[in-house]
Amino acid sequence: MTQASNLKSVLRYKDVPFDHGSVDSAKEYIQSNWVYMTPLNGRADGSGDVLRYVHDPSITVSDKHIIQTGRAAGFRRDTVQKAWQKIEPRLLYVSGLRYLPYQPLLARDGETLYLNVWVPPDVTFSGRKPLQRPDEWSSFLDRWWPTSAADRDFFERWLAVTIAKPDWYVDFAVVLRTAPGVGKNMLWDQIVQPLCGKRNAPTHDLKDLTKQFTSDVYYSTAILVNEVYDSRKRTADTLKPIITDRERYIEAKGQDQVMIDVNINFALTSNDEMPLHVEDHDRRYWFPEFIQHKVDQDETANWIANEFVPWLNDDGLQLLRDWFEFVADDCDPTEFLLPPDTPANRQMVSESSEKDIEAELREFLHIRRRHFKFTPSTLRNDRFDRMKKHRLIQIMKEEGYDVVRSRIETDDGTDKRQAFYQHRSVDYTAKLEPWSRSAEY
Repeated sequence: MTQASNLKSVLRYKDVPFDHGSVDSAKEYIQSNWVYMTPLNGRADGSGDVLRYVHDPSITVSDKHIIQTGRAAGFRRDTVQKAWQKIEPRLLYVSGLRYLPYQPLLARDGETLYLNVWVPPDVTFSGRKPLQRPDEWSSFLDRWWPTSAADRDFFERWLAVTIAKPDWYVDFAVVLRTAPGVGKNMLWDQIVQPLCGKRNAPTHDLKDLTKQFTSDVYYSTAILVNEVYDSRKRTADTLKPIITDRERYIEAKGQDQVMIDVNINFALTSNDEMPLHVEDHDRRYWFPEFIQHKVDQDETANWIANEFVPWLNDDGLQLLRDWFEFVADDCDPTEFLLPPDTPANRQMVSESSEKDIEAELREFLHIRRRHFKFTPSTLRNDRFDRMKKHRLIQIMKEEGYDVVRSRIETDDGTDKRQAFYQHRSVDYTAKLEPWSRSAEY
């Protein structure tokens, strides 16, 4: 529970010119900024009721702190005390929280009143629609994907609906694979957060998405998941329901779990070429081309600091918001049911499928290291036929297999040279069974 002494820095109306000597003005302040809410674990007699600040519902105080909060907003103690005596307990009671972009602060569902925890962004559509993509924004996209117009165009469309159409469902995550320092965090901090609302577009680590108390995570429009480096299948499986589920149980500390509607657009970032394991039938991720520097990291930093960010601060952000409205109006919700079939996306899915087979081969070689001898041909003729011979031999060597050459006597009594691979922990003179497709492992 946040104490009243810490509220002054966050009270939205502290700078609004209330008549701080007027009891009626203090009453208006209280009614405009606070509602009652009974926590899910509150007692039936209402003794669990708390005052919740409507513009930041994570801030709650008890009745006894109301005078201090009024003072934090600039009112005299006696003025806010008289106002509280006149108003208490005639404050609104709300039954819970909802996250409803561009909806009123207090939302009704039948006779039930809810507090909408969505916070409007600082920059909104001005009503003017530019006729073409702003030059500076076009330069930014060109630097990221100089040879792929498809990646430039689709990323812009994804960004536009994320900002201007937050009620649309996007059924996949965007995975930005980049060299260090290309500006992905700048994009989120300087563009996405101001245009979505900072509290609506947080940045999180992967572990934040699966922690016990997630109410602060899932009341969001968009989430940037920073620095994904884990190509294990387990990580991809963890992300799948988070990206596509439309309902999710969340839990705040000290409260029971509640089911909420979820509609979040995810962007994952990584400096790794292969940051995630993706199965060949998985359509939950879109991988544009790997992002490199136009020249080098210093040149990128200078361009961002001396050209792009100054343009954003000098009316460029408003121009960009208006342009995104134009782009979003040209989009269709069906565009975002599946990721686009771009070359980089096909390559990532293909390479992830190859990793599946390689992992299975390594497991097979480890389990059978003391029981079988192999030739690359016998392995390729069965389960591992999709692997290239040179890669299969490389993996066998990495797993501790050496080539062994021997002579065998054929049926006609002549000698024949034979080469096979056998694990180095086994005596090469030992009599081992050759592997066949009937062998189980």
